[in-house]
Amino acid sequence: SEASNSTIATVWGNVAVRVVIQDGTDGTNSWLLHPETVQREEYFSNAPFLLSKTTLNAPYYKSAAKSYRIDARRSKLTFSNAVTSDPLSEEEAGLAFQTNPIRTSGRETSLSAPPLVLGPGKITVTNSIITEPGQMLIIRPGTELKIYPNISIISRGPTIAEGTTNAMIILDSATSAPWGAFGLSGPAASGSRFSHLSVSRGSIGSLNGLAFKGMFNVYHCTNVSLVHCKFSGNVIGDDSVNMANAEFSVSDCEWEDSNQDGLDLDMCSGKIARCHWIHSGNDAMDFSTSLVTVDHCVTDFSVDKGISVGERSKIEVSNSQFDHSAIGIESKDDSLVVISDSAFRANRIGLHNYRKKALFAVGGRTAAVSCIFADSSESDVDVESDSEVTLVNTKVMTVSPRSRDRVVTCDALPRKFANPF
Repeated sequence: SEASNSTIATVWGNVAVRVVIQDGTDGTNSWLLHPETVQREEYFSNAPFLLSKTTLNAPYYKSAAKSYRIDARRSKLTFSNAVTSDPLSEEEAGLAFQTNPIRTSGRETSLSAPPLVLGPGKITVTNSIITEPGQMLIIRPGTELKIYPNISIISRGPTIAEGTTNAMIILDSATSAPWGAFGLSGPAASGSRFSHLSVSRGSIGSLNGLAFKGMFNVYHCTNVSLVHCKFSGNVIGDDSVNMANAEFSVSDCEWEDSNQDGLDLDMCSGKIARCHWIHSGNDAMDFSTSLVTVDHCVTDFSVDKGISVGERSKIEVSNSQFDHSAIGIESKDDSLVVISDSAFRANRIGLHNYRKKALFAVGGRTAAVSCIFADSSESDVDVESDSEVTLVNTKVMTVSPRSRDRVVTCDALPRKFANPF
């Protein structure tokens, strides 16, 4: 609609669309248009990296049509695929311009709030930064945010914080006391990207009753990527990074000196690759009701576990290393873990499986395929009641006495483990 110098666009499908207003600026006057994300009451079924038909007791999100009112005439707008950057026509993008747009939320989302751009350079943050729902937050390469105690940054729209090797983005405390938290919140924040980002000496935060339990948080959004990021020295809160109801990709990231857990995931799905954790105060990775693959990762000197898996999670681990921790990997409460081509060295216990919560009928099930166990101070494998460990082409030197009837050795992966992912 050209009336009142505004355009209404309706977007649907599974990919965001970028809209740019052609007004002679440098191109920062742009937004991501995301389809609506609607929570389904069904359960995870045939998730992206599942090869077999399985279910997980957790609701999930599905895309639907969503309308946006843009404060510009149609003739001044250009659209492109937010993933590939290819230009799109209305038909290709799945956009409809109409006087009566399809709505799922009962109203259009206004894009009148311009993007918030921070940096480059050193910026002292003395008041919390909270973006409007759907408002883009851009943090330029070479930006250093020195944040005062209890001050947080909460983004409720797509966030682009992409530094470079020579121009990192830094979030750190301005004083000896910790700052608050960084929070990415809501479906409108989907598609956010972070790279070459360093986050340290933060704590926790909150907004309108929503608690951000970690130093860096991702809640209720999809298609979030973390690449070449470092998280260190969080205080007060348990987690360096906390994600819930999120779909993500994490690669080439580092965690150091986490107060408790390095990466805590609840009801999430995604992939973790080439990451390193050292000196986690509790667990390096903690999964609850999640579907995740872990590849080429290292955990070292975790006070408790390299990986903790619980509450009906399904986790695939490959080509990874778990050293110098109380427990290498622990599986519990109807969770399933398949580990391949990985090493466990100098832990108190390599693998531990048990049932923690009475809500679940069984404990943990783990298969170790072509794995190495060395120098465990107590035992390579410890399996409690209602749990099991299957060893395929894997030798262990020590097994706890209570485990002997619960450890199965075989030449091939049993059918129940064959295609869980």
